[in-house]
Amino acid sequence: MKLSPWSAFFNYFKTLGSSKETFLEKLMQDIYRGLEPIEENYTMELLHARLAELQQEMKNLVKRGMKAGTVDEKEHSELSAEIKSIQNRMAKLKKQQTERAIREKRVEELRDYLMGQESGIEKFDDVLFRRFVEKVIVQSMAEVVFLFKVGVEVREIL
Repeated sequence: MKLSPWSAFFNYFKTLGSSKETFLEKLMQDIYRGLEPIEENYTMELLHARLAELQQEMKNLVKRGMKAGTVDEKEHSELSAEIKSIQNRMAKLKKQQTERAIREKRVEELRDYLMGQESGIEKFDDVLFRRFVEKVIVQSMAEVVFLFKVGVEVREIL
């Protein structure tokens, strides 16, 4: 009997029935291990404060330049580069925080859904599949990998 990736997905979730707590515990460990820590030496507040300082320094530089009739190009370039660097760090940190929050929300949705199941899944659930699976990677005629939206990969043998 030849199985499809959809059958493999169904079979994977069908195992929830008797060992739901053990399954969920392992799944949650895998998911949270997959959530990369945000590696930033500065908080958003510190970055905002530093940006405000740099912007004030730039204003002062321009004022001095207006009085002197010329702006120190080297200092202007250095301040501009640091401002740009801080803005890039802030954008990266905000993106990481947003992505992590979305993944954590999806993890909780998945956990809540699975905890709400009284028994194993009896048939393929199209809504469940679309809600939690980002993509299916067919490794071979006998193996598929499900990439969940929460970042976990599950290998299943057909």
